[in-house]
Amino acid sequence: MDNLQWFVIVLVTIFSAISFLFYHRIWPGQKLSSPKSPARCLKCSSPTCVRCVDKLDYNLIRIKLKQFIKLTQSQQALTALHQAVDNAINCKDEIEKDLAASKMQCPTSLYLPYILTQPWYTPDANWPLMDDIRLLQQSYPQIKMEYEKARYCQQGWRQNNEDQGCWSLFYLYNQGNKIIDNCNICPRTTALIDHQLRHFMRGHVFGNACFSTITPSTRIRSHYGPCNYRIRCHLCLQTVPECSLKVGHQTRQWLAGQCLLFDDSYQHSVQHDGRDQDRVILLIDLWHYQLSPTERQALNYVM
Repeated sequence: MDNLQWFVIVLVTIFSAISFLFYHRIWPGQKLSSPKSPARCLKCSSPTCVRCVDKLDYNLIRIKLKQFIKLTQSQQALTALHQAVDNAINCKDEIEKDLAASKMQCPTSLYLPYILTQPWYTPDANWPLMDDIRLLQQSYPQIKMEYEKARYCQQGWRQNNEDQGCWSLFYLYNQGNKIIDNCNICPRTTALIDHQLRHFMRGHVFGNACFSTITPSTRIRSHYGPCNYRIRCHLCLQTVPECSLKVGHQTRQWLAGQCLLFDDSYQHSVQHDGRDQDRVILLIDLWHYQLSPTERQALNYVM
């Protein structure tokens, strides 16, 4: 066999190997997908993801807050917020130590000590966010119908990394940004969020709205949210009795058509022990009702 024949054989072998790697999406440094994960799911890999960074630039936040105060002449209305940002810079280690001592509440990004928080919220008729909760629960049939459309989309879904099971999300708003293509698939749900929910964290980096599904046997490990000035709302679209959410020391189950409300800066985890049905919710982040309109505007400006 001459040199030319050897060269052709080697070339064909290399080409076949490369084709195999591309076809099966196996490439140096690339992780294989879990066999339990649907093909539509993609893992977060964005270096700009605020949820994945270790620390915020508090000095920059303070500079921007001073700019906002100067522009709006709102020094008096933002005294407590300004002090909280100063504390984050000057007493960061002490704050983290105090919060971590209980191991129950530990916001990963920004803590406002003057906001009264608790792990769970059980709204009554006069609760400040109750109008938004009523709108969501009354719209349950329409929202579920639009989820069924989104469910079969091949694009737009993302997957959070979990050791067991699959946790998938279809964002309408992600970190304050509107995901236009996804919103076009769910126009009525988007209109509700855009025009009717008064407390949705519109335009804020910690403001999200998405369909969230977990498959049977999924375990979402204990974790903390980024701040204590949002209230996370879960409108349940589908669930089973064996699926539960633990926040702080208390565990609750979802009920279809009903909202669960909690402060996700407290330690929380999810366990799905069912066998034959996904748990599906519409997740909505709401401003804490103790924040004034000026404080909301300032937080949007600085972050």
